[in-house]
Amino acid sequence: MKVCIEGQPFVSKRTGIGRYTYCLVREYVRRDPGMEISVFYFNARRNFREQDMIKKSPGLRNREIRWIPGFLAYKMWNTFSFPPVEFFTGTHDLYHFTNFTAAPVKRGKILLTVCDATIKRFPGTMEKTNRLRLERLMERSLHESSAVIAISEFTKKEIASLFQYPEERIFVTHLGIEDNFQKIRESRLLEDIKRKYGIQDSFILYAGTLEPRKNISHLIRAYNICAKEIPHHLVLVGRKGWSFEEIEKAIALSPFRERIHQLGYLPDQDLPAIYSCADLFVFPSLYEGFGFPPLEAMRCETPVLSSDRASLKEVLKDGAFYFNPHQTDEKALAVMIKDILSDKDECAEKVREGLQIARSYTWDKTAEKTLEIYKKVMKI
Repeated sequence: MKVCIEGQPFVSKRTGIGRYTYCLVREYVRRDPGMEISVFYFNARRNFREQDMIKKSPGLRNREIRWIPGFLAYKMWNTFSFPPVEFFTGTHDLYHFTNFTAAPVKRGKILLTVCDATIKRFPGTMEKTNRLRLERLMERSLHESSAVIAISEFTKKEIASLFQYPEERIFVTHLGIEDNFQKIRESRLLEDIKRKYGIQDSFILYAGTLEPRKNISHLIRAYNICAKEIPHHLVLVGRKGWSFEEIEKAIALSPFRERIHQLGYLPDQDLPAIYSCADLFVFPSLYEGFGFPPLEAMRCETPVLSSDRASLKEVLKDGAFYFNPHQTDEKALAVMIKDILSDKDECAEKVREGLQIARSYTWDKTAEKTLEIYKKVMKI
């Protein structure tokens, strides 16, 4: 069996989908996948320089395309549904597209990974033009796909109900957390990372894209209340997403804006130390298909206070404190933050539970299950 997997999401800065795709390919490299797997990606700007990782595996083929920019190929696919992907990759039995939409395929089956249904459930949290384009492409891709991978049971139900997709053709694979996410205990390393990013005091942490769906303005308003009684600063990690202006305005209006730090996108190697420095990780998101950041915090033994919406309780289980972001106002959330910070014993117990839960999510399991799905899809 010949499989072709889309590697484009890992070419530039890797957020959730990029990390998922990269780690999946890396695990294929580490094992004998039992089939021929090609990894295709456009790399005209030479942003991706880890080709040797793919080339050293006897079971993998590196299909790097340098002669045309990726944005141009995707624009042709999205606008004209042409040329077929085989023009770039050659013929395969199965094409695995990892980022919501599929390129046109002339022959072979399509397997599509869909991470969430934000586009249907929270259309107001996306820029209108981008939402309409993505909705059209997703519906076309789902219509043409033989099967779908969902990254949680919650997402599976969302795809089935919101897109009327046959539930029996949706397979669930939870994602993994990389081994480098672990508690950093060496004080020198912790001081170095705080110095690097200009943090001098104890802090509460949020990590993830800075966009309305993540509900960060709610966290900032809660912080404005509890900051009067705690010494902690608030640190926001992540790239600026659509409609970031709402968050920027909330920060500008905060009487404690001098204690709110925006660090932007951080390289993966710095994240474990940042998580390890934090006294509390707060994740107020309204909607998640899985939820990397709170699991990463749990791996680094930082207590987590999370929204209980969407997939988060399914994934985090008993390893986090929870609140309902639709029913918990700023004052109540501020009280929860203060109470958690002051209860060291309860925090320690949650950290122990969270660590065991987070350790159960491995990329080895994700890759093994995905390879099994490839075989099942060929029988559909």
